[in-house]
Amino acid sequence: MLCAILIFVPNTVADADGTVRRWVDLAWTATPRLQSWDPRRIRQLYFWTLVGYVALGVLILLFLPRPKGLTEIYGCIANFAIGFSAFHVLCVNTRLLPPPLRPGAFNRTALFLSGVYFLALSGVTLVTTLRKLGWA
Repeated sequence: MLCAILIFVPNTVADADGTVRRWVDLAWTATPRLQSWDPRRIRQLYFWTLVGYVALGVLILLFLPRPKGLTEIYGCIANFAIGFSAFHVLCVNTRLLPPPLRPGAFNRTALFLSGVYFLALSGVTLVTTLRKLGWA
């Protein structure tokens, strides 16, 4: 049991931090209102996003009938975040970078296809997981 705790706790904290950081970074770069904030205030957005993420996990997802369902749902969320991030990076690279630094057609196509793949994977995984849990 101690070995499982020593493995799962650091991994869970790192995964939660990575997910929340990705979404806060996306919100920061995509929202002009947030960009007008003092950069020191971003920690407030990060903190409250992390609180919401933890509350979602504790209050809802830990009461699933199958503990494995929490891992499956996290996989859906992570795949969605990666797919959304791919489109966000594509948008930032093609709009905000100066033309000489913008990626070529091959890289743009690969990034677009990666985004489509991860969003589709997220959708398929979500539907499958919801059916397994009896929610759909």
